[in-house]
Amino acid sequence: MVAALSERGFYQYPFAFTLRKEVAFDSFLCQLFNAPLLHFLRAFGTSSERLCMLHGASGSGKTHLLQALCHHAEHGVYLPLRQLLDFGPASLDGLEHFPLLVIDDVQVIAGNTAWEHRLFELFNAVHGGAGRLCLAADHPAAQLPLELADLRSRLQLCVAYEVHELDDAGKAQVLRQNAAQRGMELKEDAAHYILLHAARSMHALMNVLDVLDRQSLAEQRRLTLPFIKACMNW
Repeated sequence: MVAALSERGFYQYPFAFTLRKEVAFDSFLCQLFNAPLLHFLRAFGTSSERLCMLHGASGSGKTHLLQALCHHAEHGVYLPLRQLLDFGPASLDGLEHFPLLVIDDVQVIAGNTAWEHRLFELFNAVHGGAGRLCLAADHPAAQLPLELADLRSRLQLCVAYEVHELDDAGKAQVLRQNAAQRGMELKEDAAHYILLHAARSMHALMNVLDVLDRQSLAEQRRLTLPFIKACMNW
C-alpha cells in the first residue's frame, strides 16, 4: 500500500505495484538516439516541465524508464493501466495529491468512455496543482484511438519523447548484462544465437533468459550453445 500526506489528510492508495529492483536509469542501455530522453527524465523531478509522455513500440524500454523514474524520485507512484483496468476507473481516485504519478499503457483505455473521462479528470487535477505526471503509450497522443477529444488535447500538452528500440547489438548487450546480474556468463556468440531464434522484443528476450536461468540453476549448467539449444528446443 502506498501512502501520502495531502491537504485532505493521510491518504492511502490500495494498489501498490512492485518495481523491479534492478531497474534504474544507470541500467538502461542508452544508445545515442535515446540520450536526450534519458537526460530529460533524470532531471524531471526539478524541471520546469511537469508533464511528459513517452511513446514507442512494445519492448522499446518504456516501462523500464517509467519504473526507473519512480526509483529516482522520492515519492513516485507507478500505475500500469493494463493491470488496473479490471479494478475500474475509481482506482485513480485521490491520486492527484501525490508529487509524481507515472502512468503506463495509456493505450489500453482507448475507447473505454469511463476510463477516458477519469484520466481526463486526473490530468486536469495534476495540471492545476503542483504535481508531476509522466505517461507512456504505444503511439503518440495524436495517434491514440481515444473517443474523448479533450483527453487527446490534454495529452498533447505533455513534452513528448519517442523511446527508440535498441538495435541487435544493443539487445545482445542487454542480454549479457542481465545474465551477469543473475550470476551467469552469456558469451557474445550465445547472445546473438538467442537473437536469431527468439522473438525480438526485449520482453520476449527476458522471458528466454528467465527460462535459461531456472534450467541452468536446476542442472548446474553454463549457458553454452548446446545447453541453450536443448533448453529452448531450437
